[in-house]
Amino acid sequence: MRQLLFVLSCLVPASLLWCQSPTASTYPTVVLNKSIYATQQDNDQDGLDDALEYELAGAFSPYLIWDDQESCSLHQTFYQVHPLEQNKIAVIYVLTFPLDCGFRSTGFVGHWGDTQDARLTLSSEDGLAWKPDDPSFGPLEKLSFHDGGHFYLYLSGGKHHTYPDAASCYQRYSGMDGCEGGPEYIEPILADHNVGEEWAPAITWLGNFGQGPYKEGYAGENAWDQSAWNDWRFCGGNSKKRFSPQCDATGLGRIWLRSASDGNSPVN
Repeated sequence: MRQLLFVLSCLVPASLLWCQSPTASTYPTVVLNKSIYATQQDNDQDGLDDALEYELAGAFSPYLIWDDQESCSLHQTFYQVHPLEQNKIAVIYVLTFPLDCGFRSTGFVGHWGDTQDARLTLSSEDGLAWKPDDPSFGPLEKLSFHDGGHFYLYLSGGKHHTYPDAASCYQRYSGMDGCEGGPEYIEPILADHNVGEEWAPAITWLGNFGQGPYKEGYAGENAWDQSAWNDWRFCGGNSKKRFSPQCDATGLGRIWLRSASDGNSPVN
């Protein structure tokens, strides 16, 4: 097994090594078996290898912790791996739900459709070894990591608000959120849920993404819509509710990084 300085242990799935630092002040590092810039397949034309985008997104995927009052946890996670500059990339995860069930699943201020995003900025010196840049939810809330490269993500019951720990969950919304006691697991990442890039989207309309009782998927939803908030919101496939107050989640297209809005272009 490959040895790295200050490495406590390494796991070797398929095309990467994951290495845990023994010091809490150091963030986990994922080591690919080749540079992500050495592309064999690059359908979204961003200069990053598609298979290694999937490996990297899976290696850092969130460790979800649910509230024991959650009654609408059915969801799908879409993701984007986006070049920022040479040897720096962003990984964005968006959890999408058909329903927001309100605080602690009581129905209070619930609505059709829900989106919750989490993102990491990763840096590398060689395109092989990647680790997060001081990941946080804000200046006072630092992310922590489960055994492996998976960051803790607490979801409040019903509303799905995301937090880095249980304590911060109770500090917002006058204590109405709750984030403990439910199931917890590493969120699985699916290769066909990579949305790609604005200039070469891998996913557009989401009607084919059926799940559970929602066999028609997210009918009428588009992963790259660019409309204004009041004109296009994510309704979890409940398209008839799109222009009503009952649909109140941010559209997916307002979350992903774009070539035009963020000033980035494909890395050559």
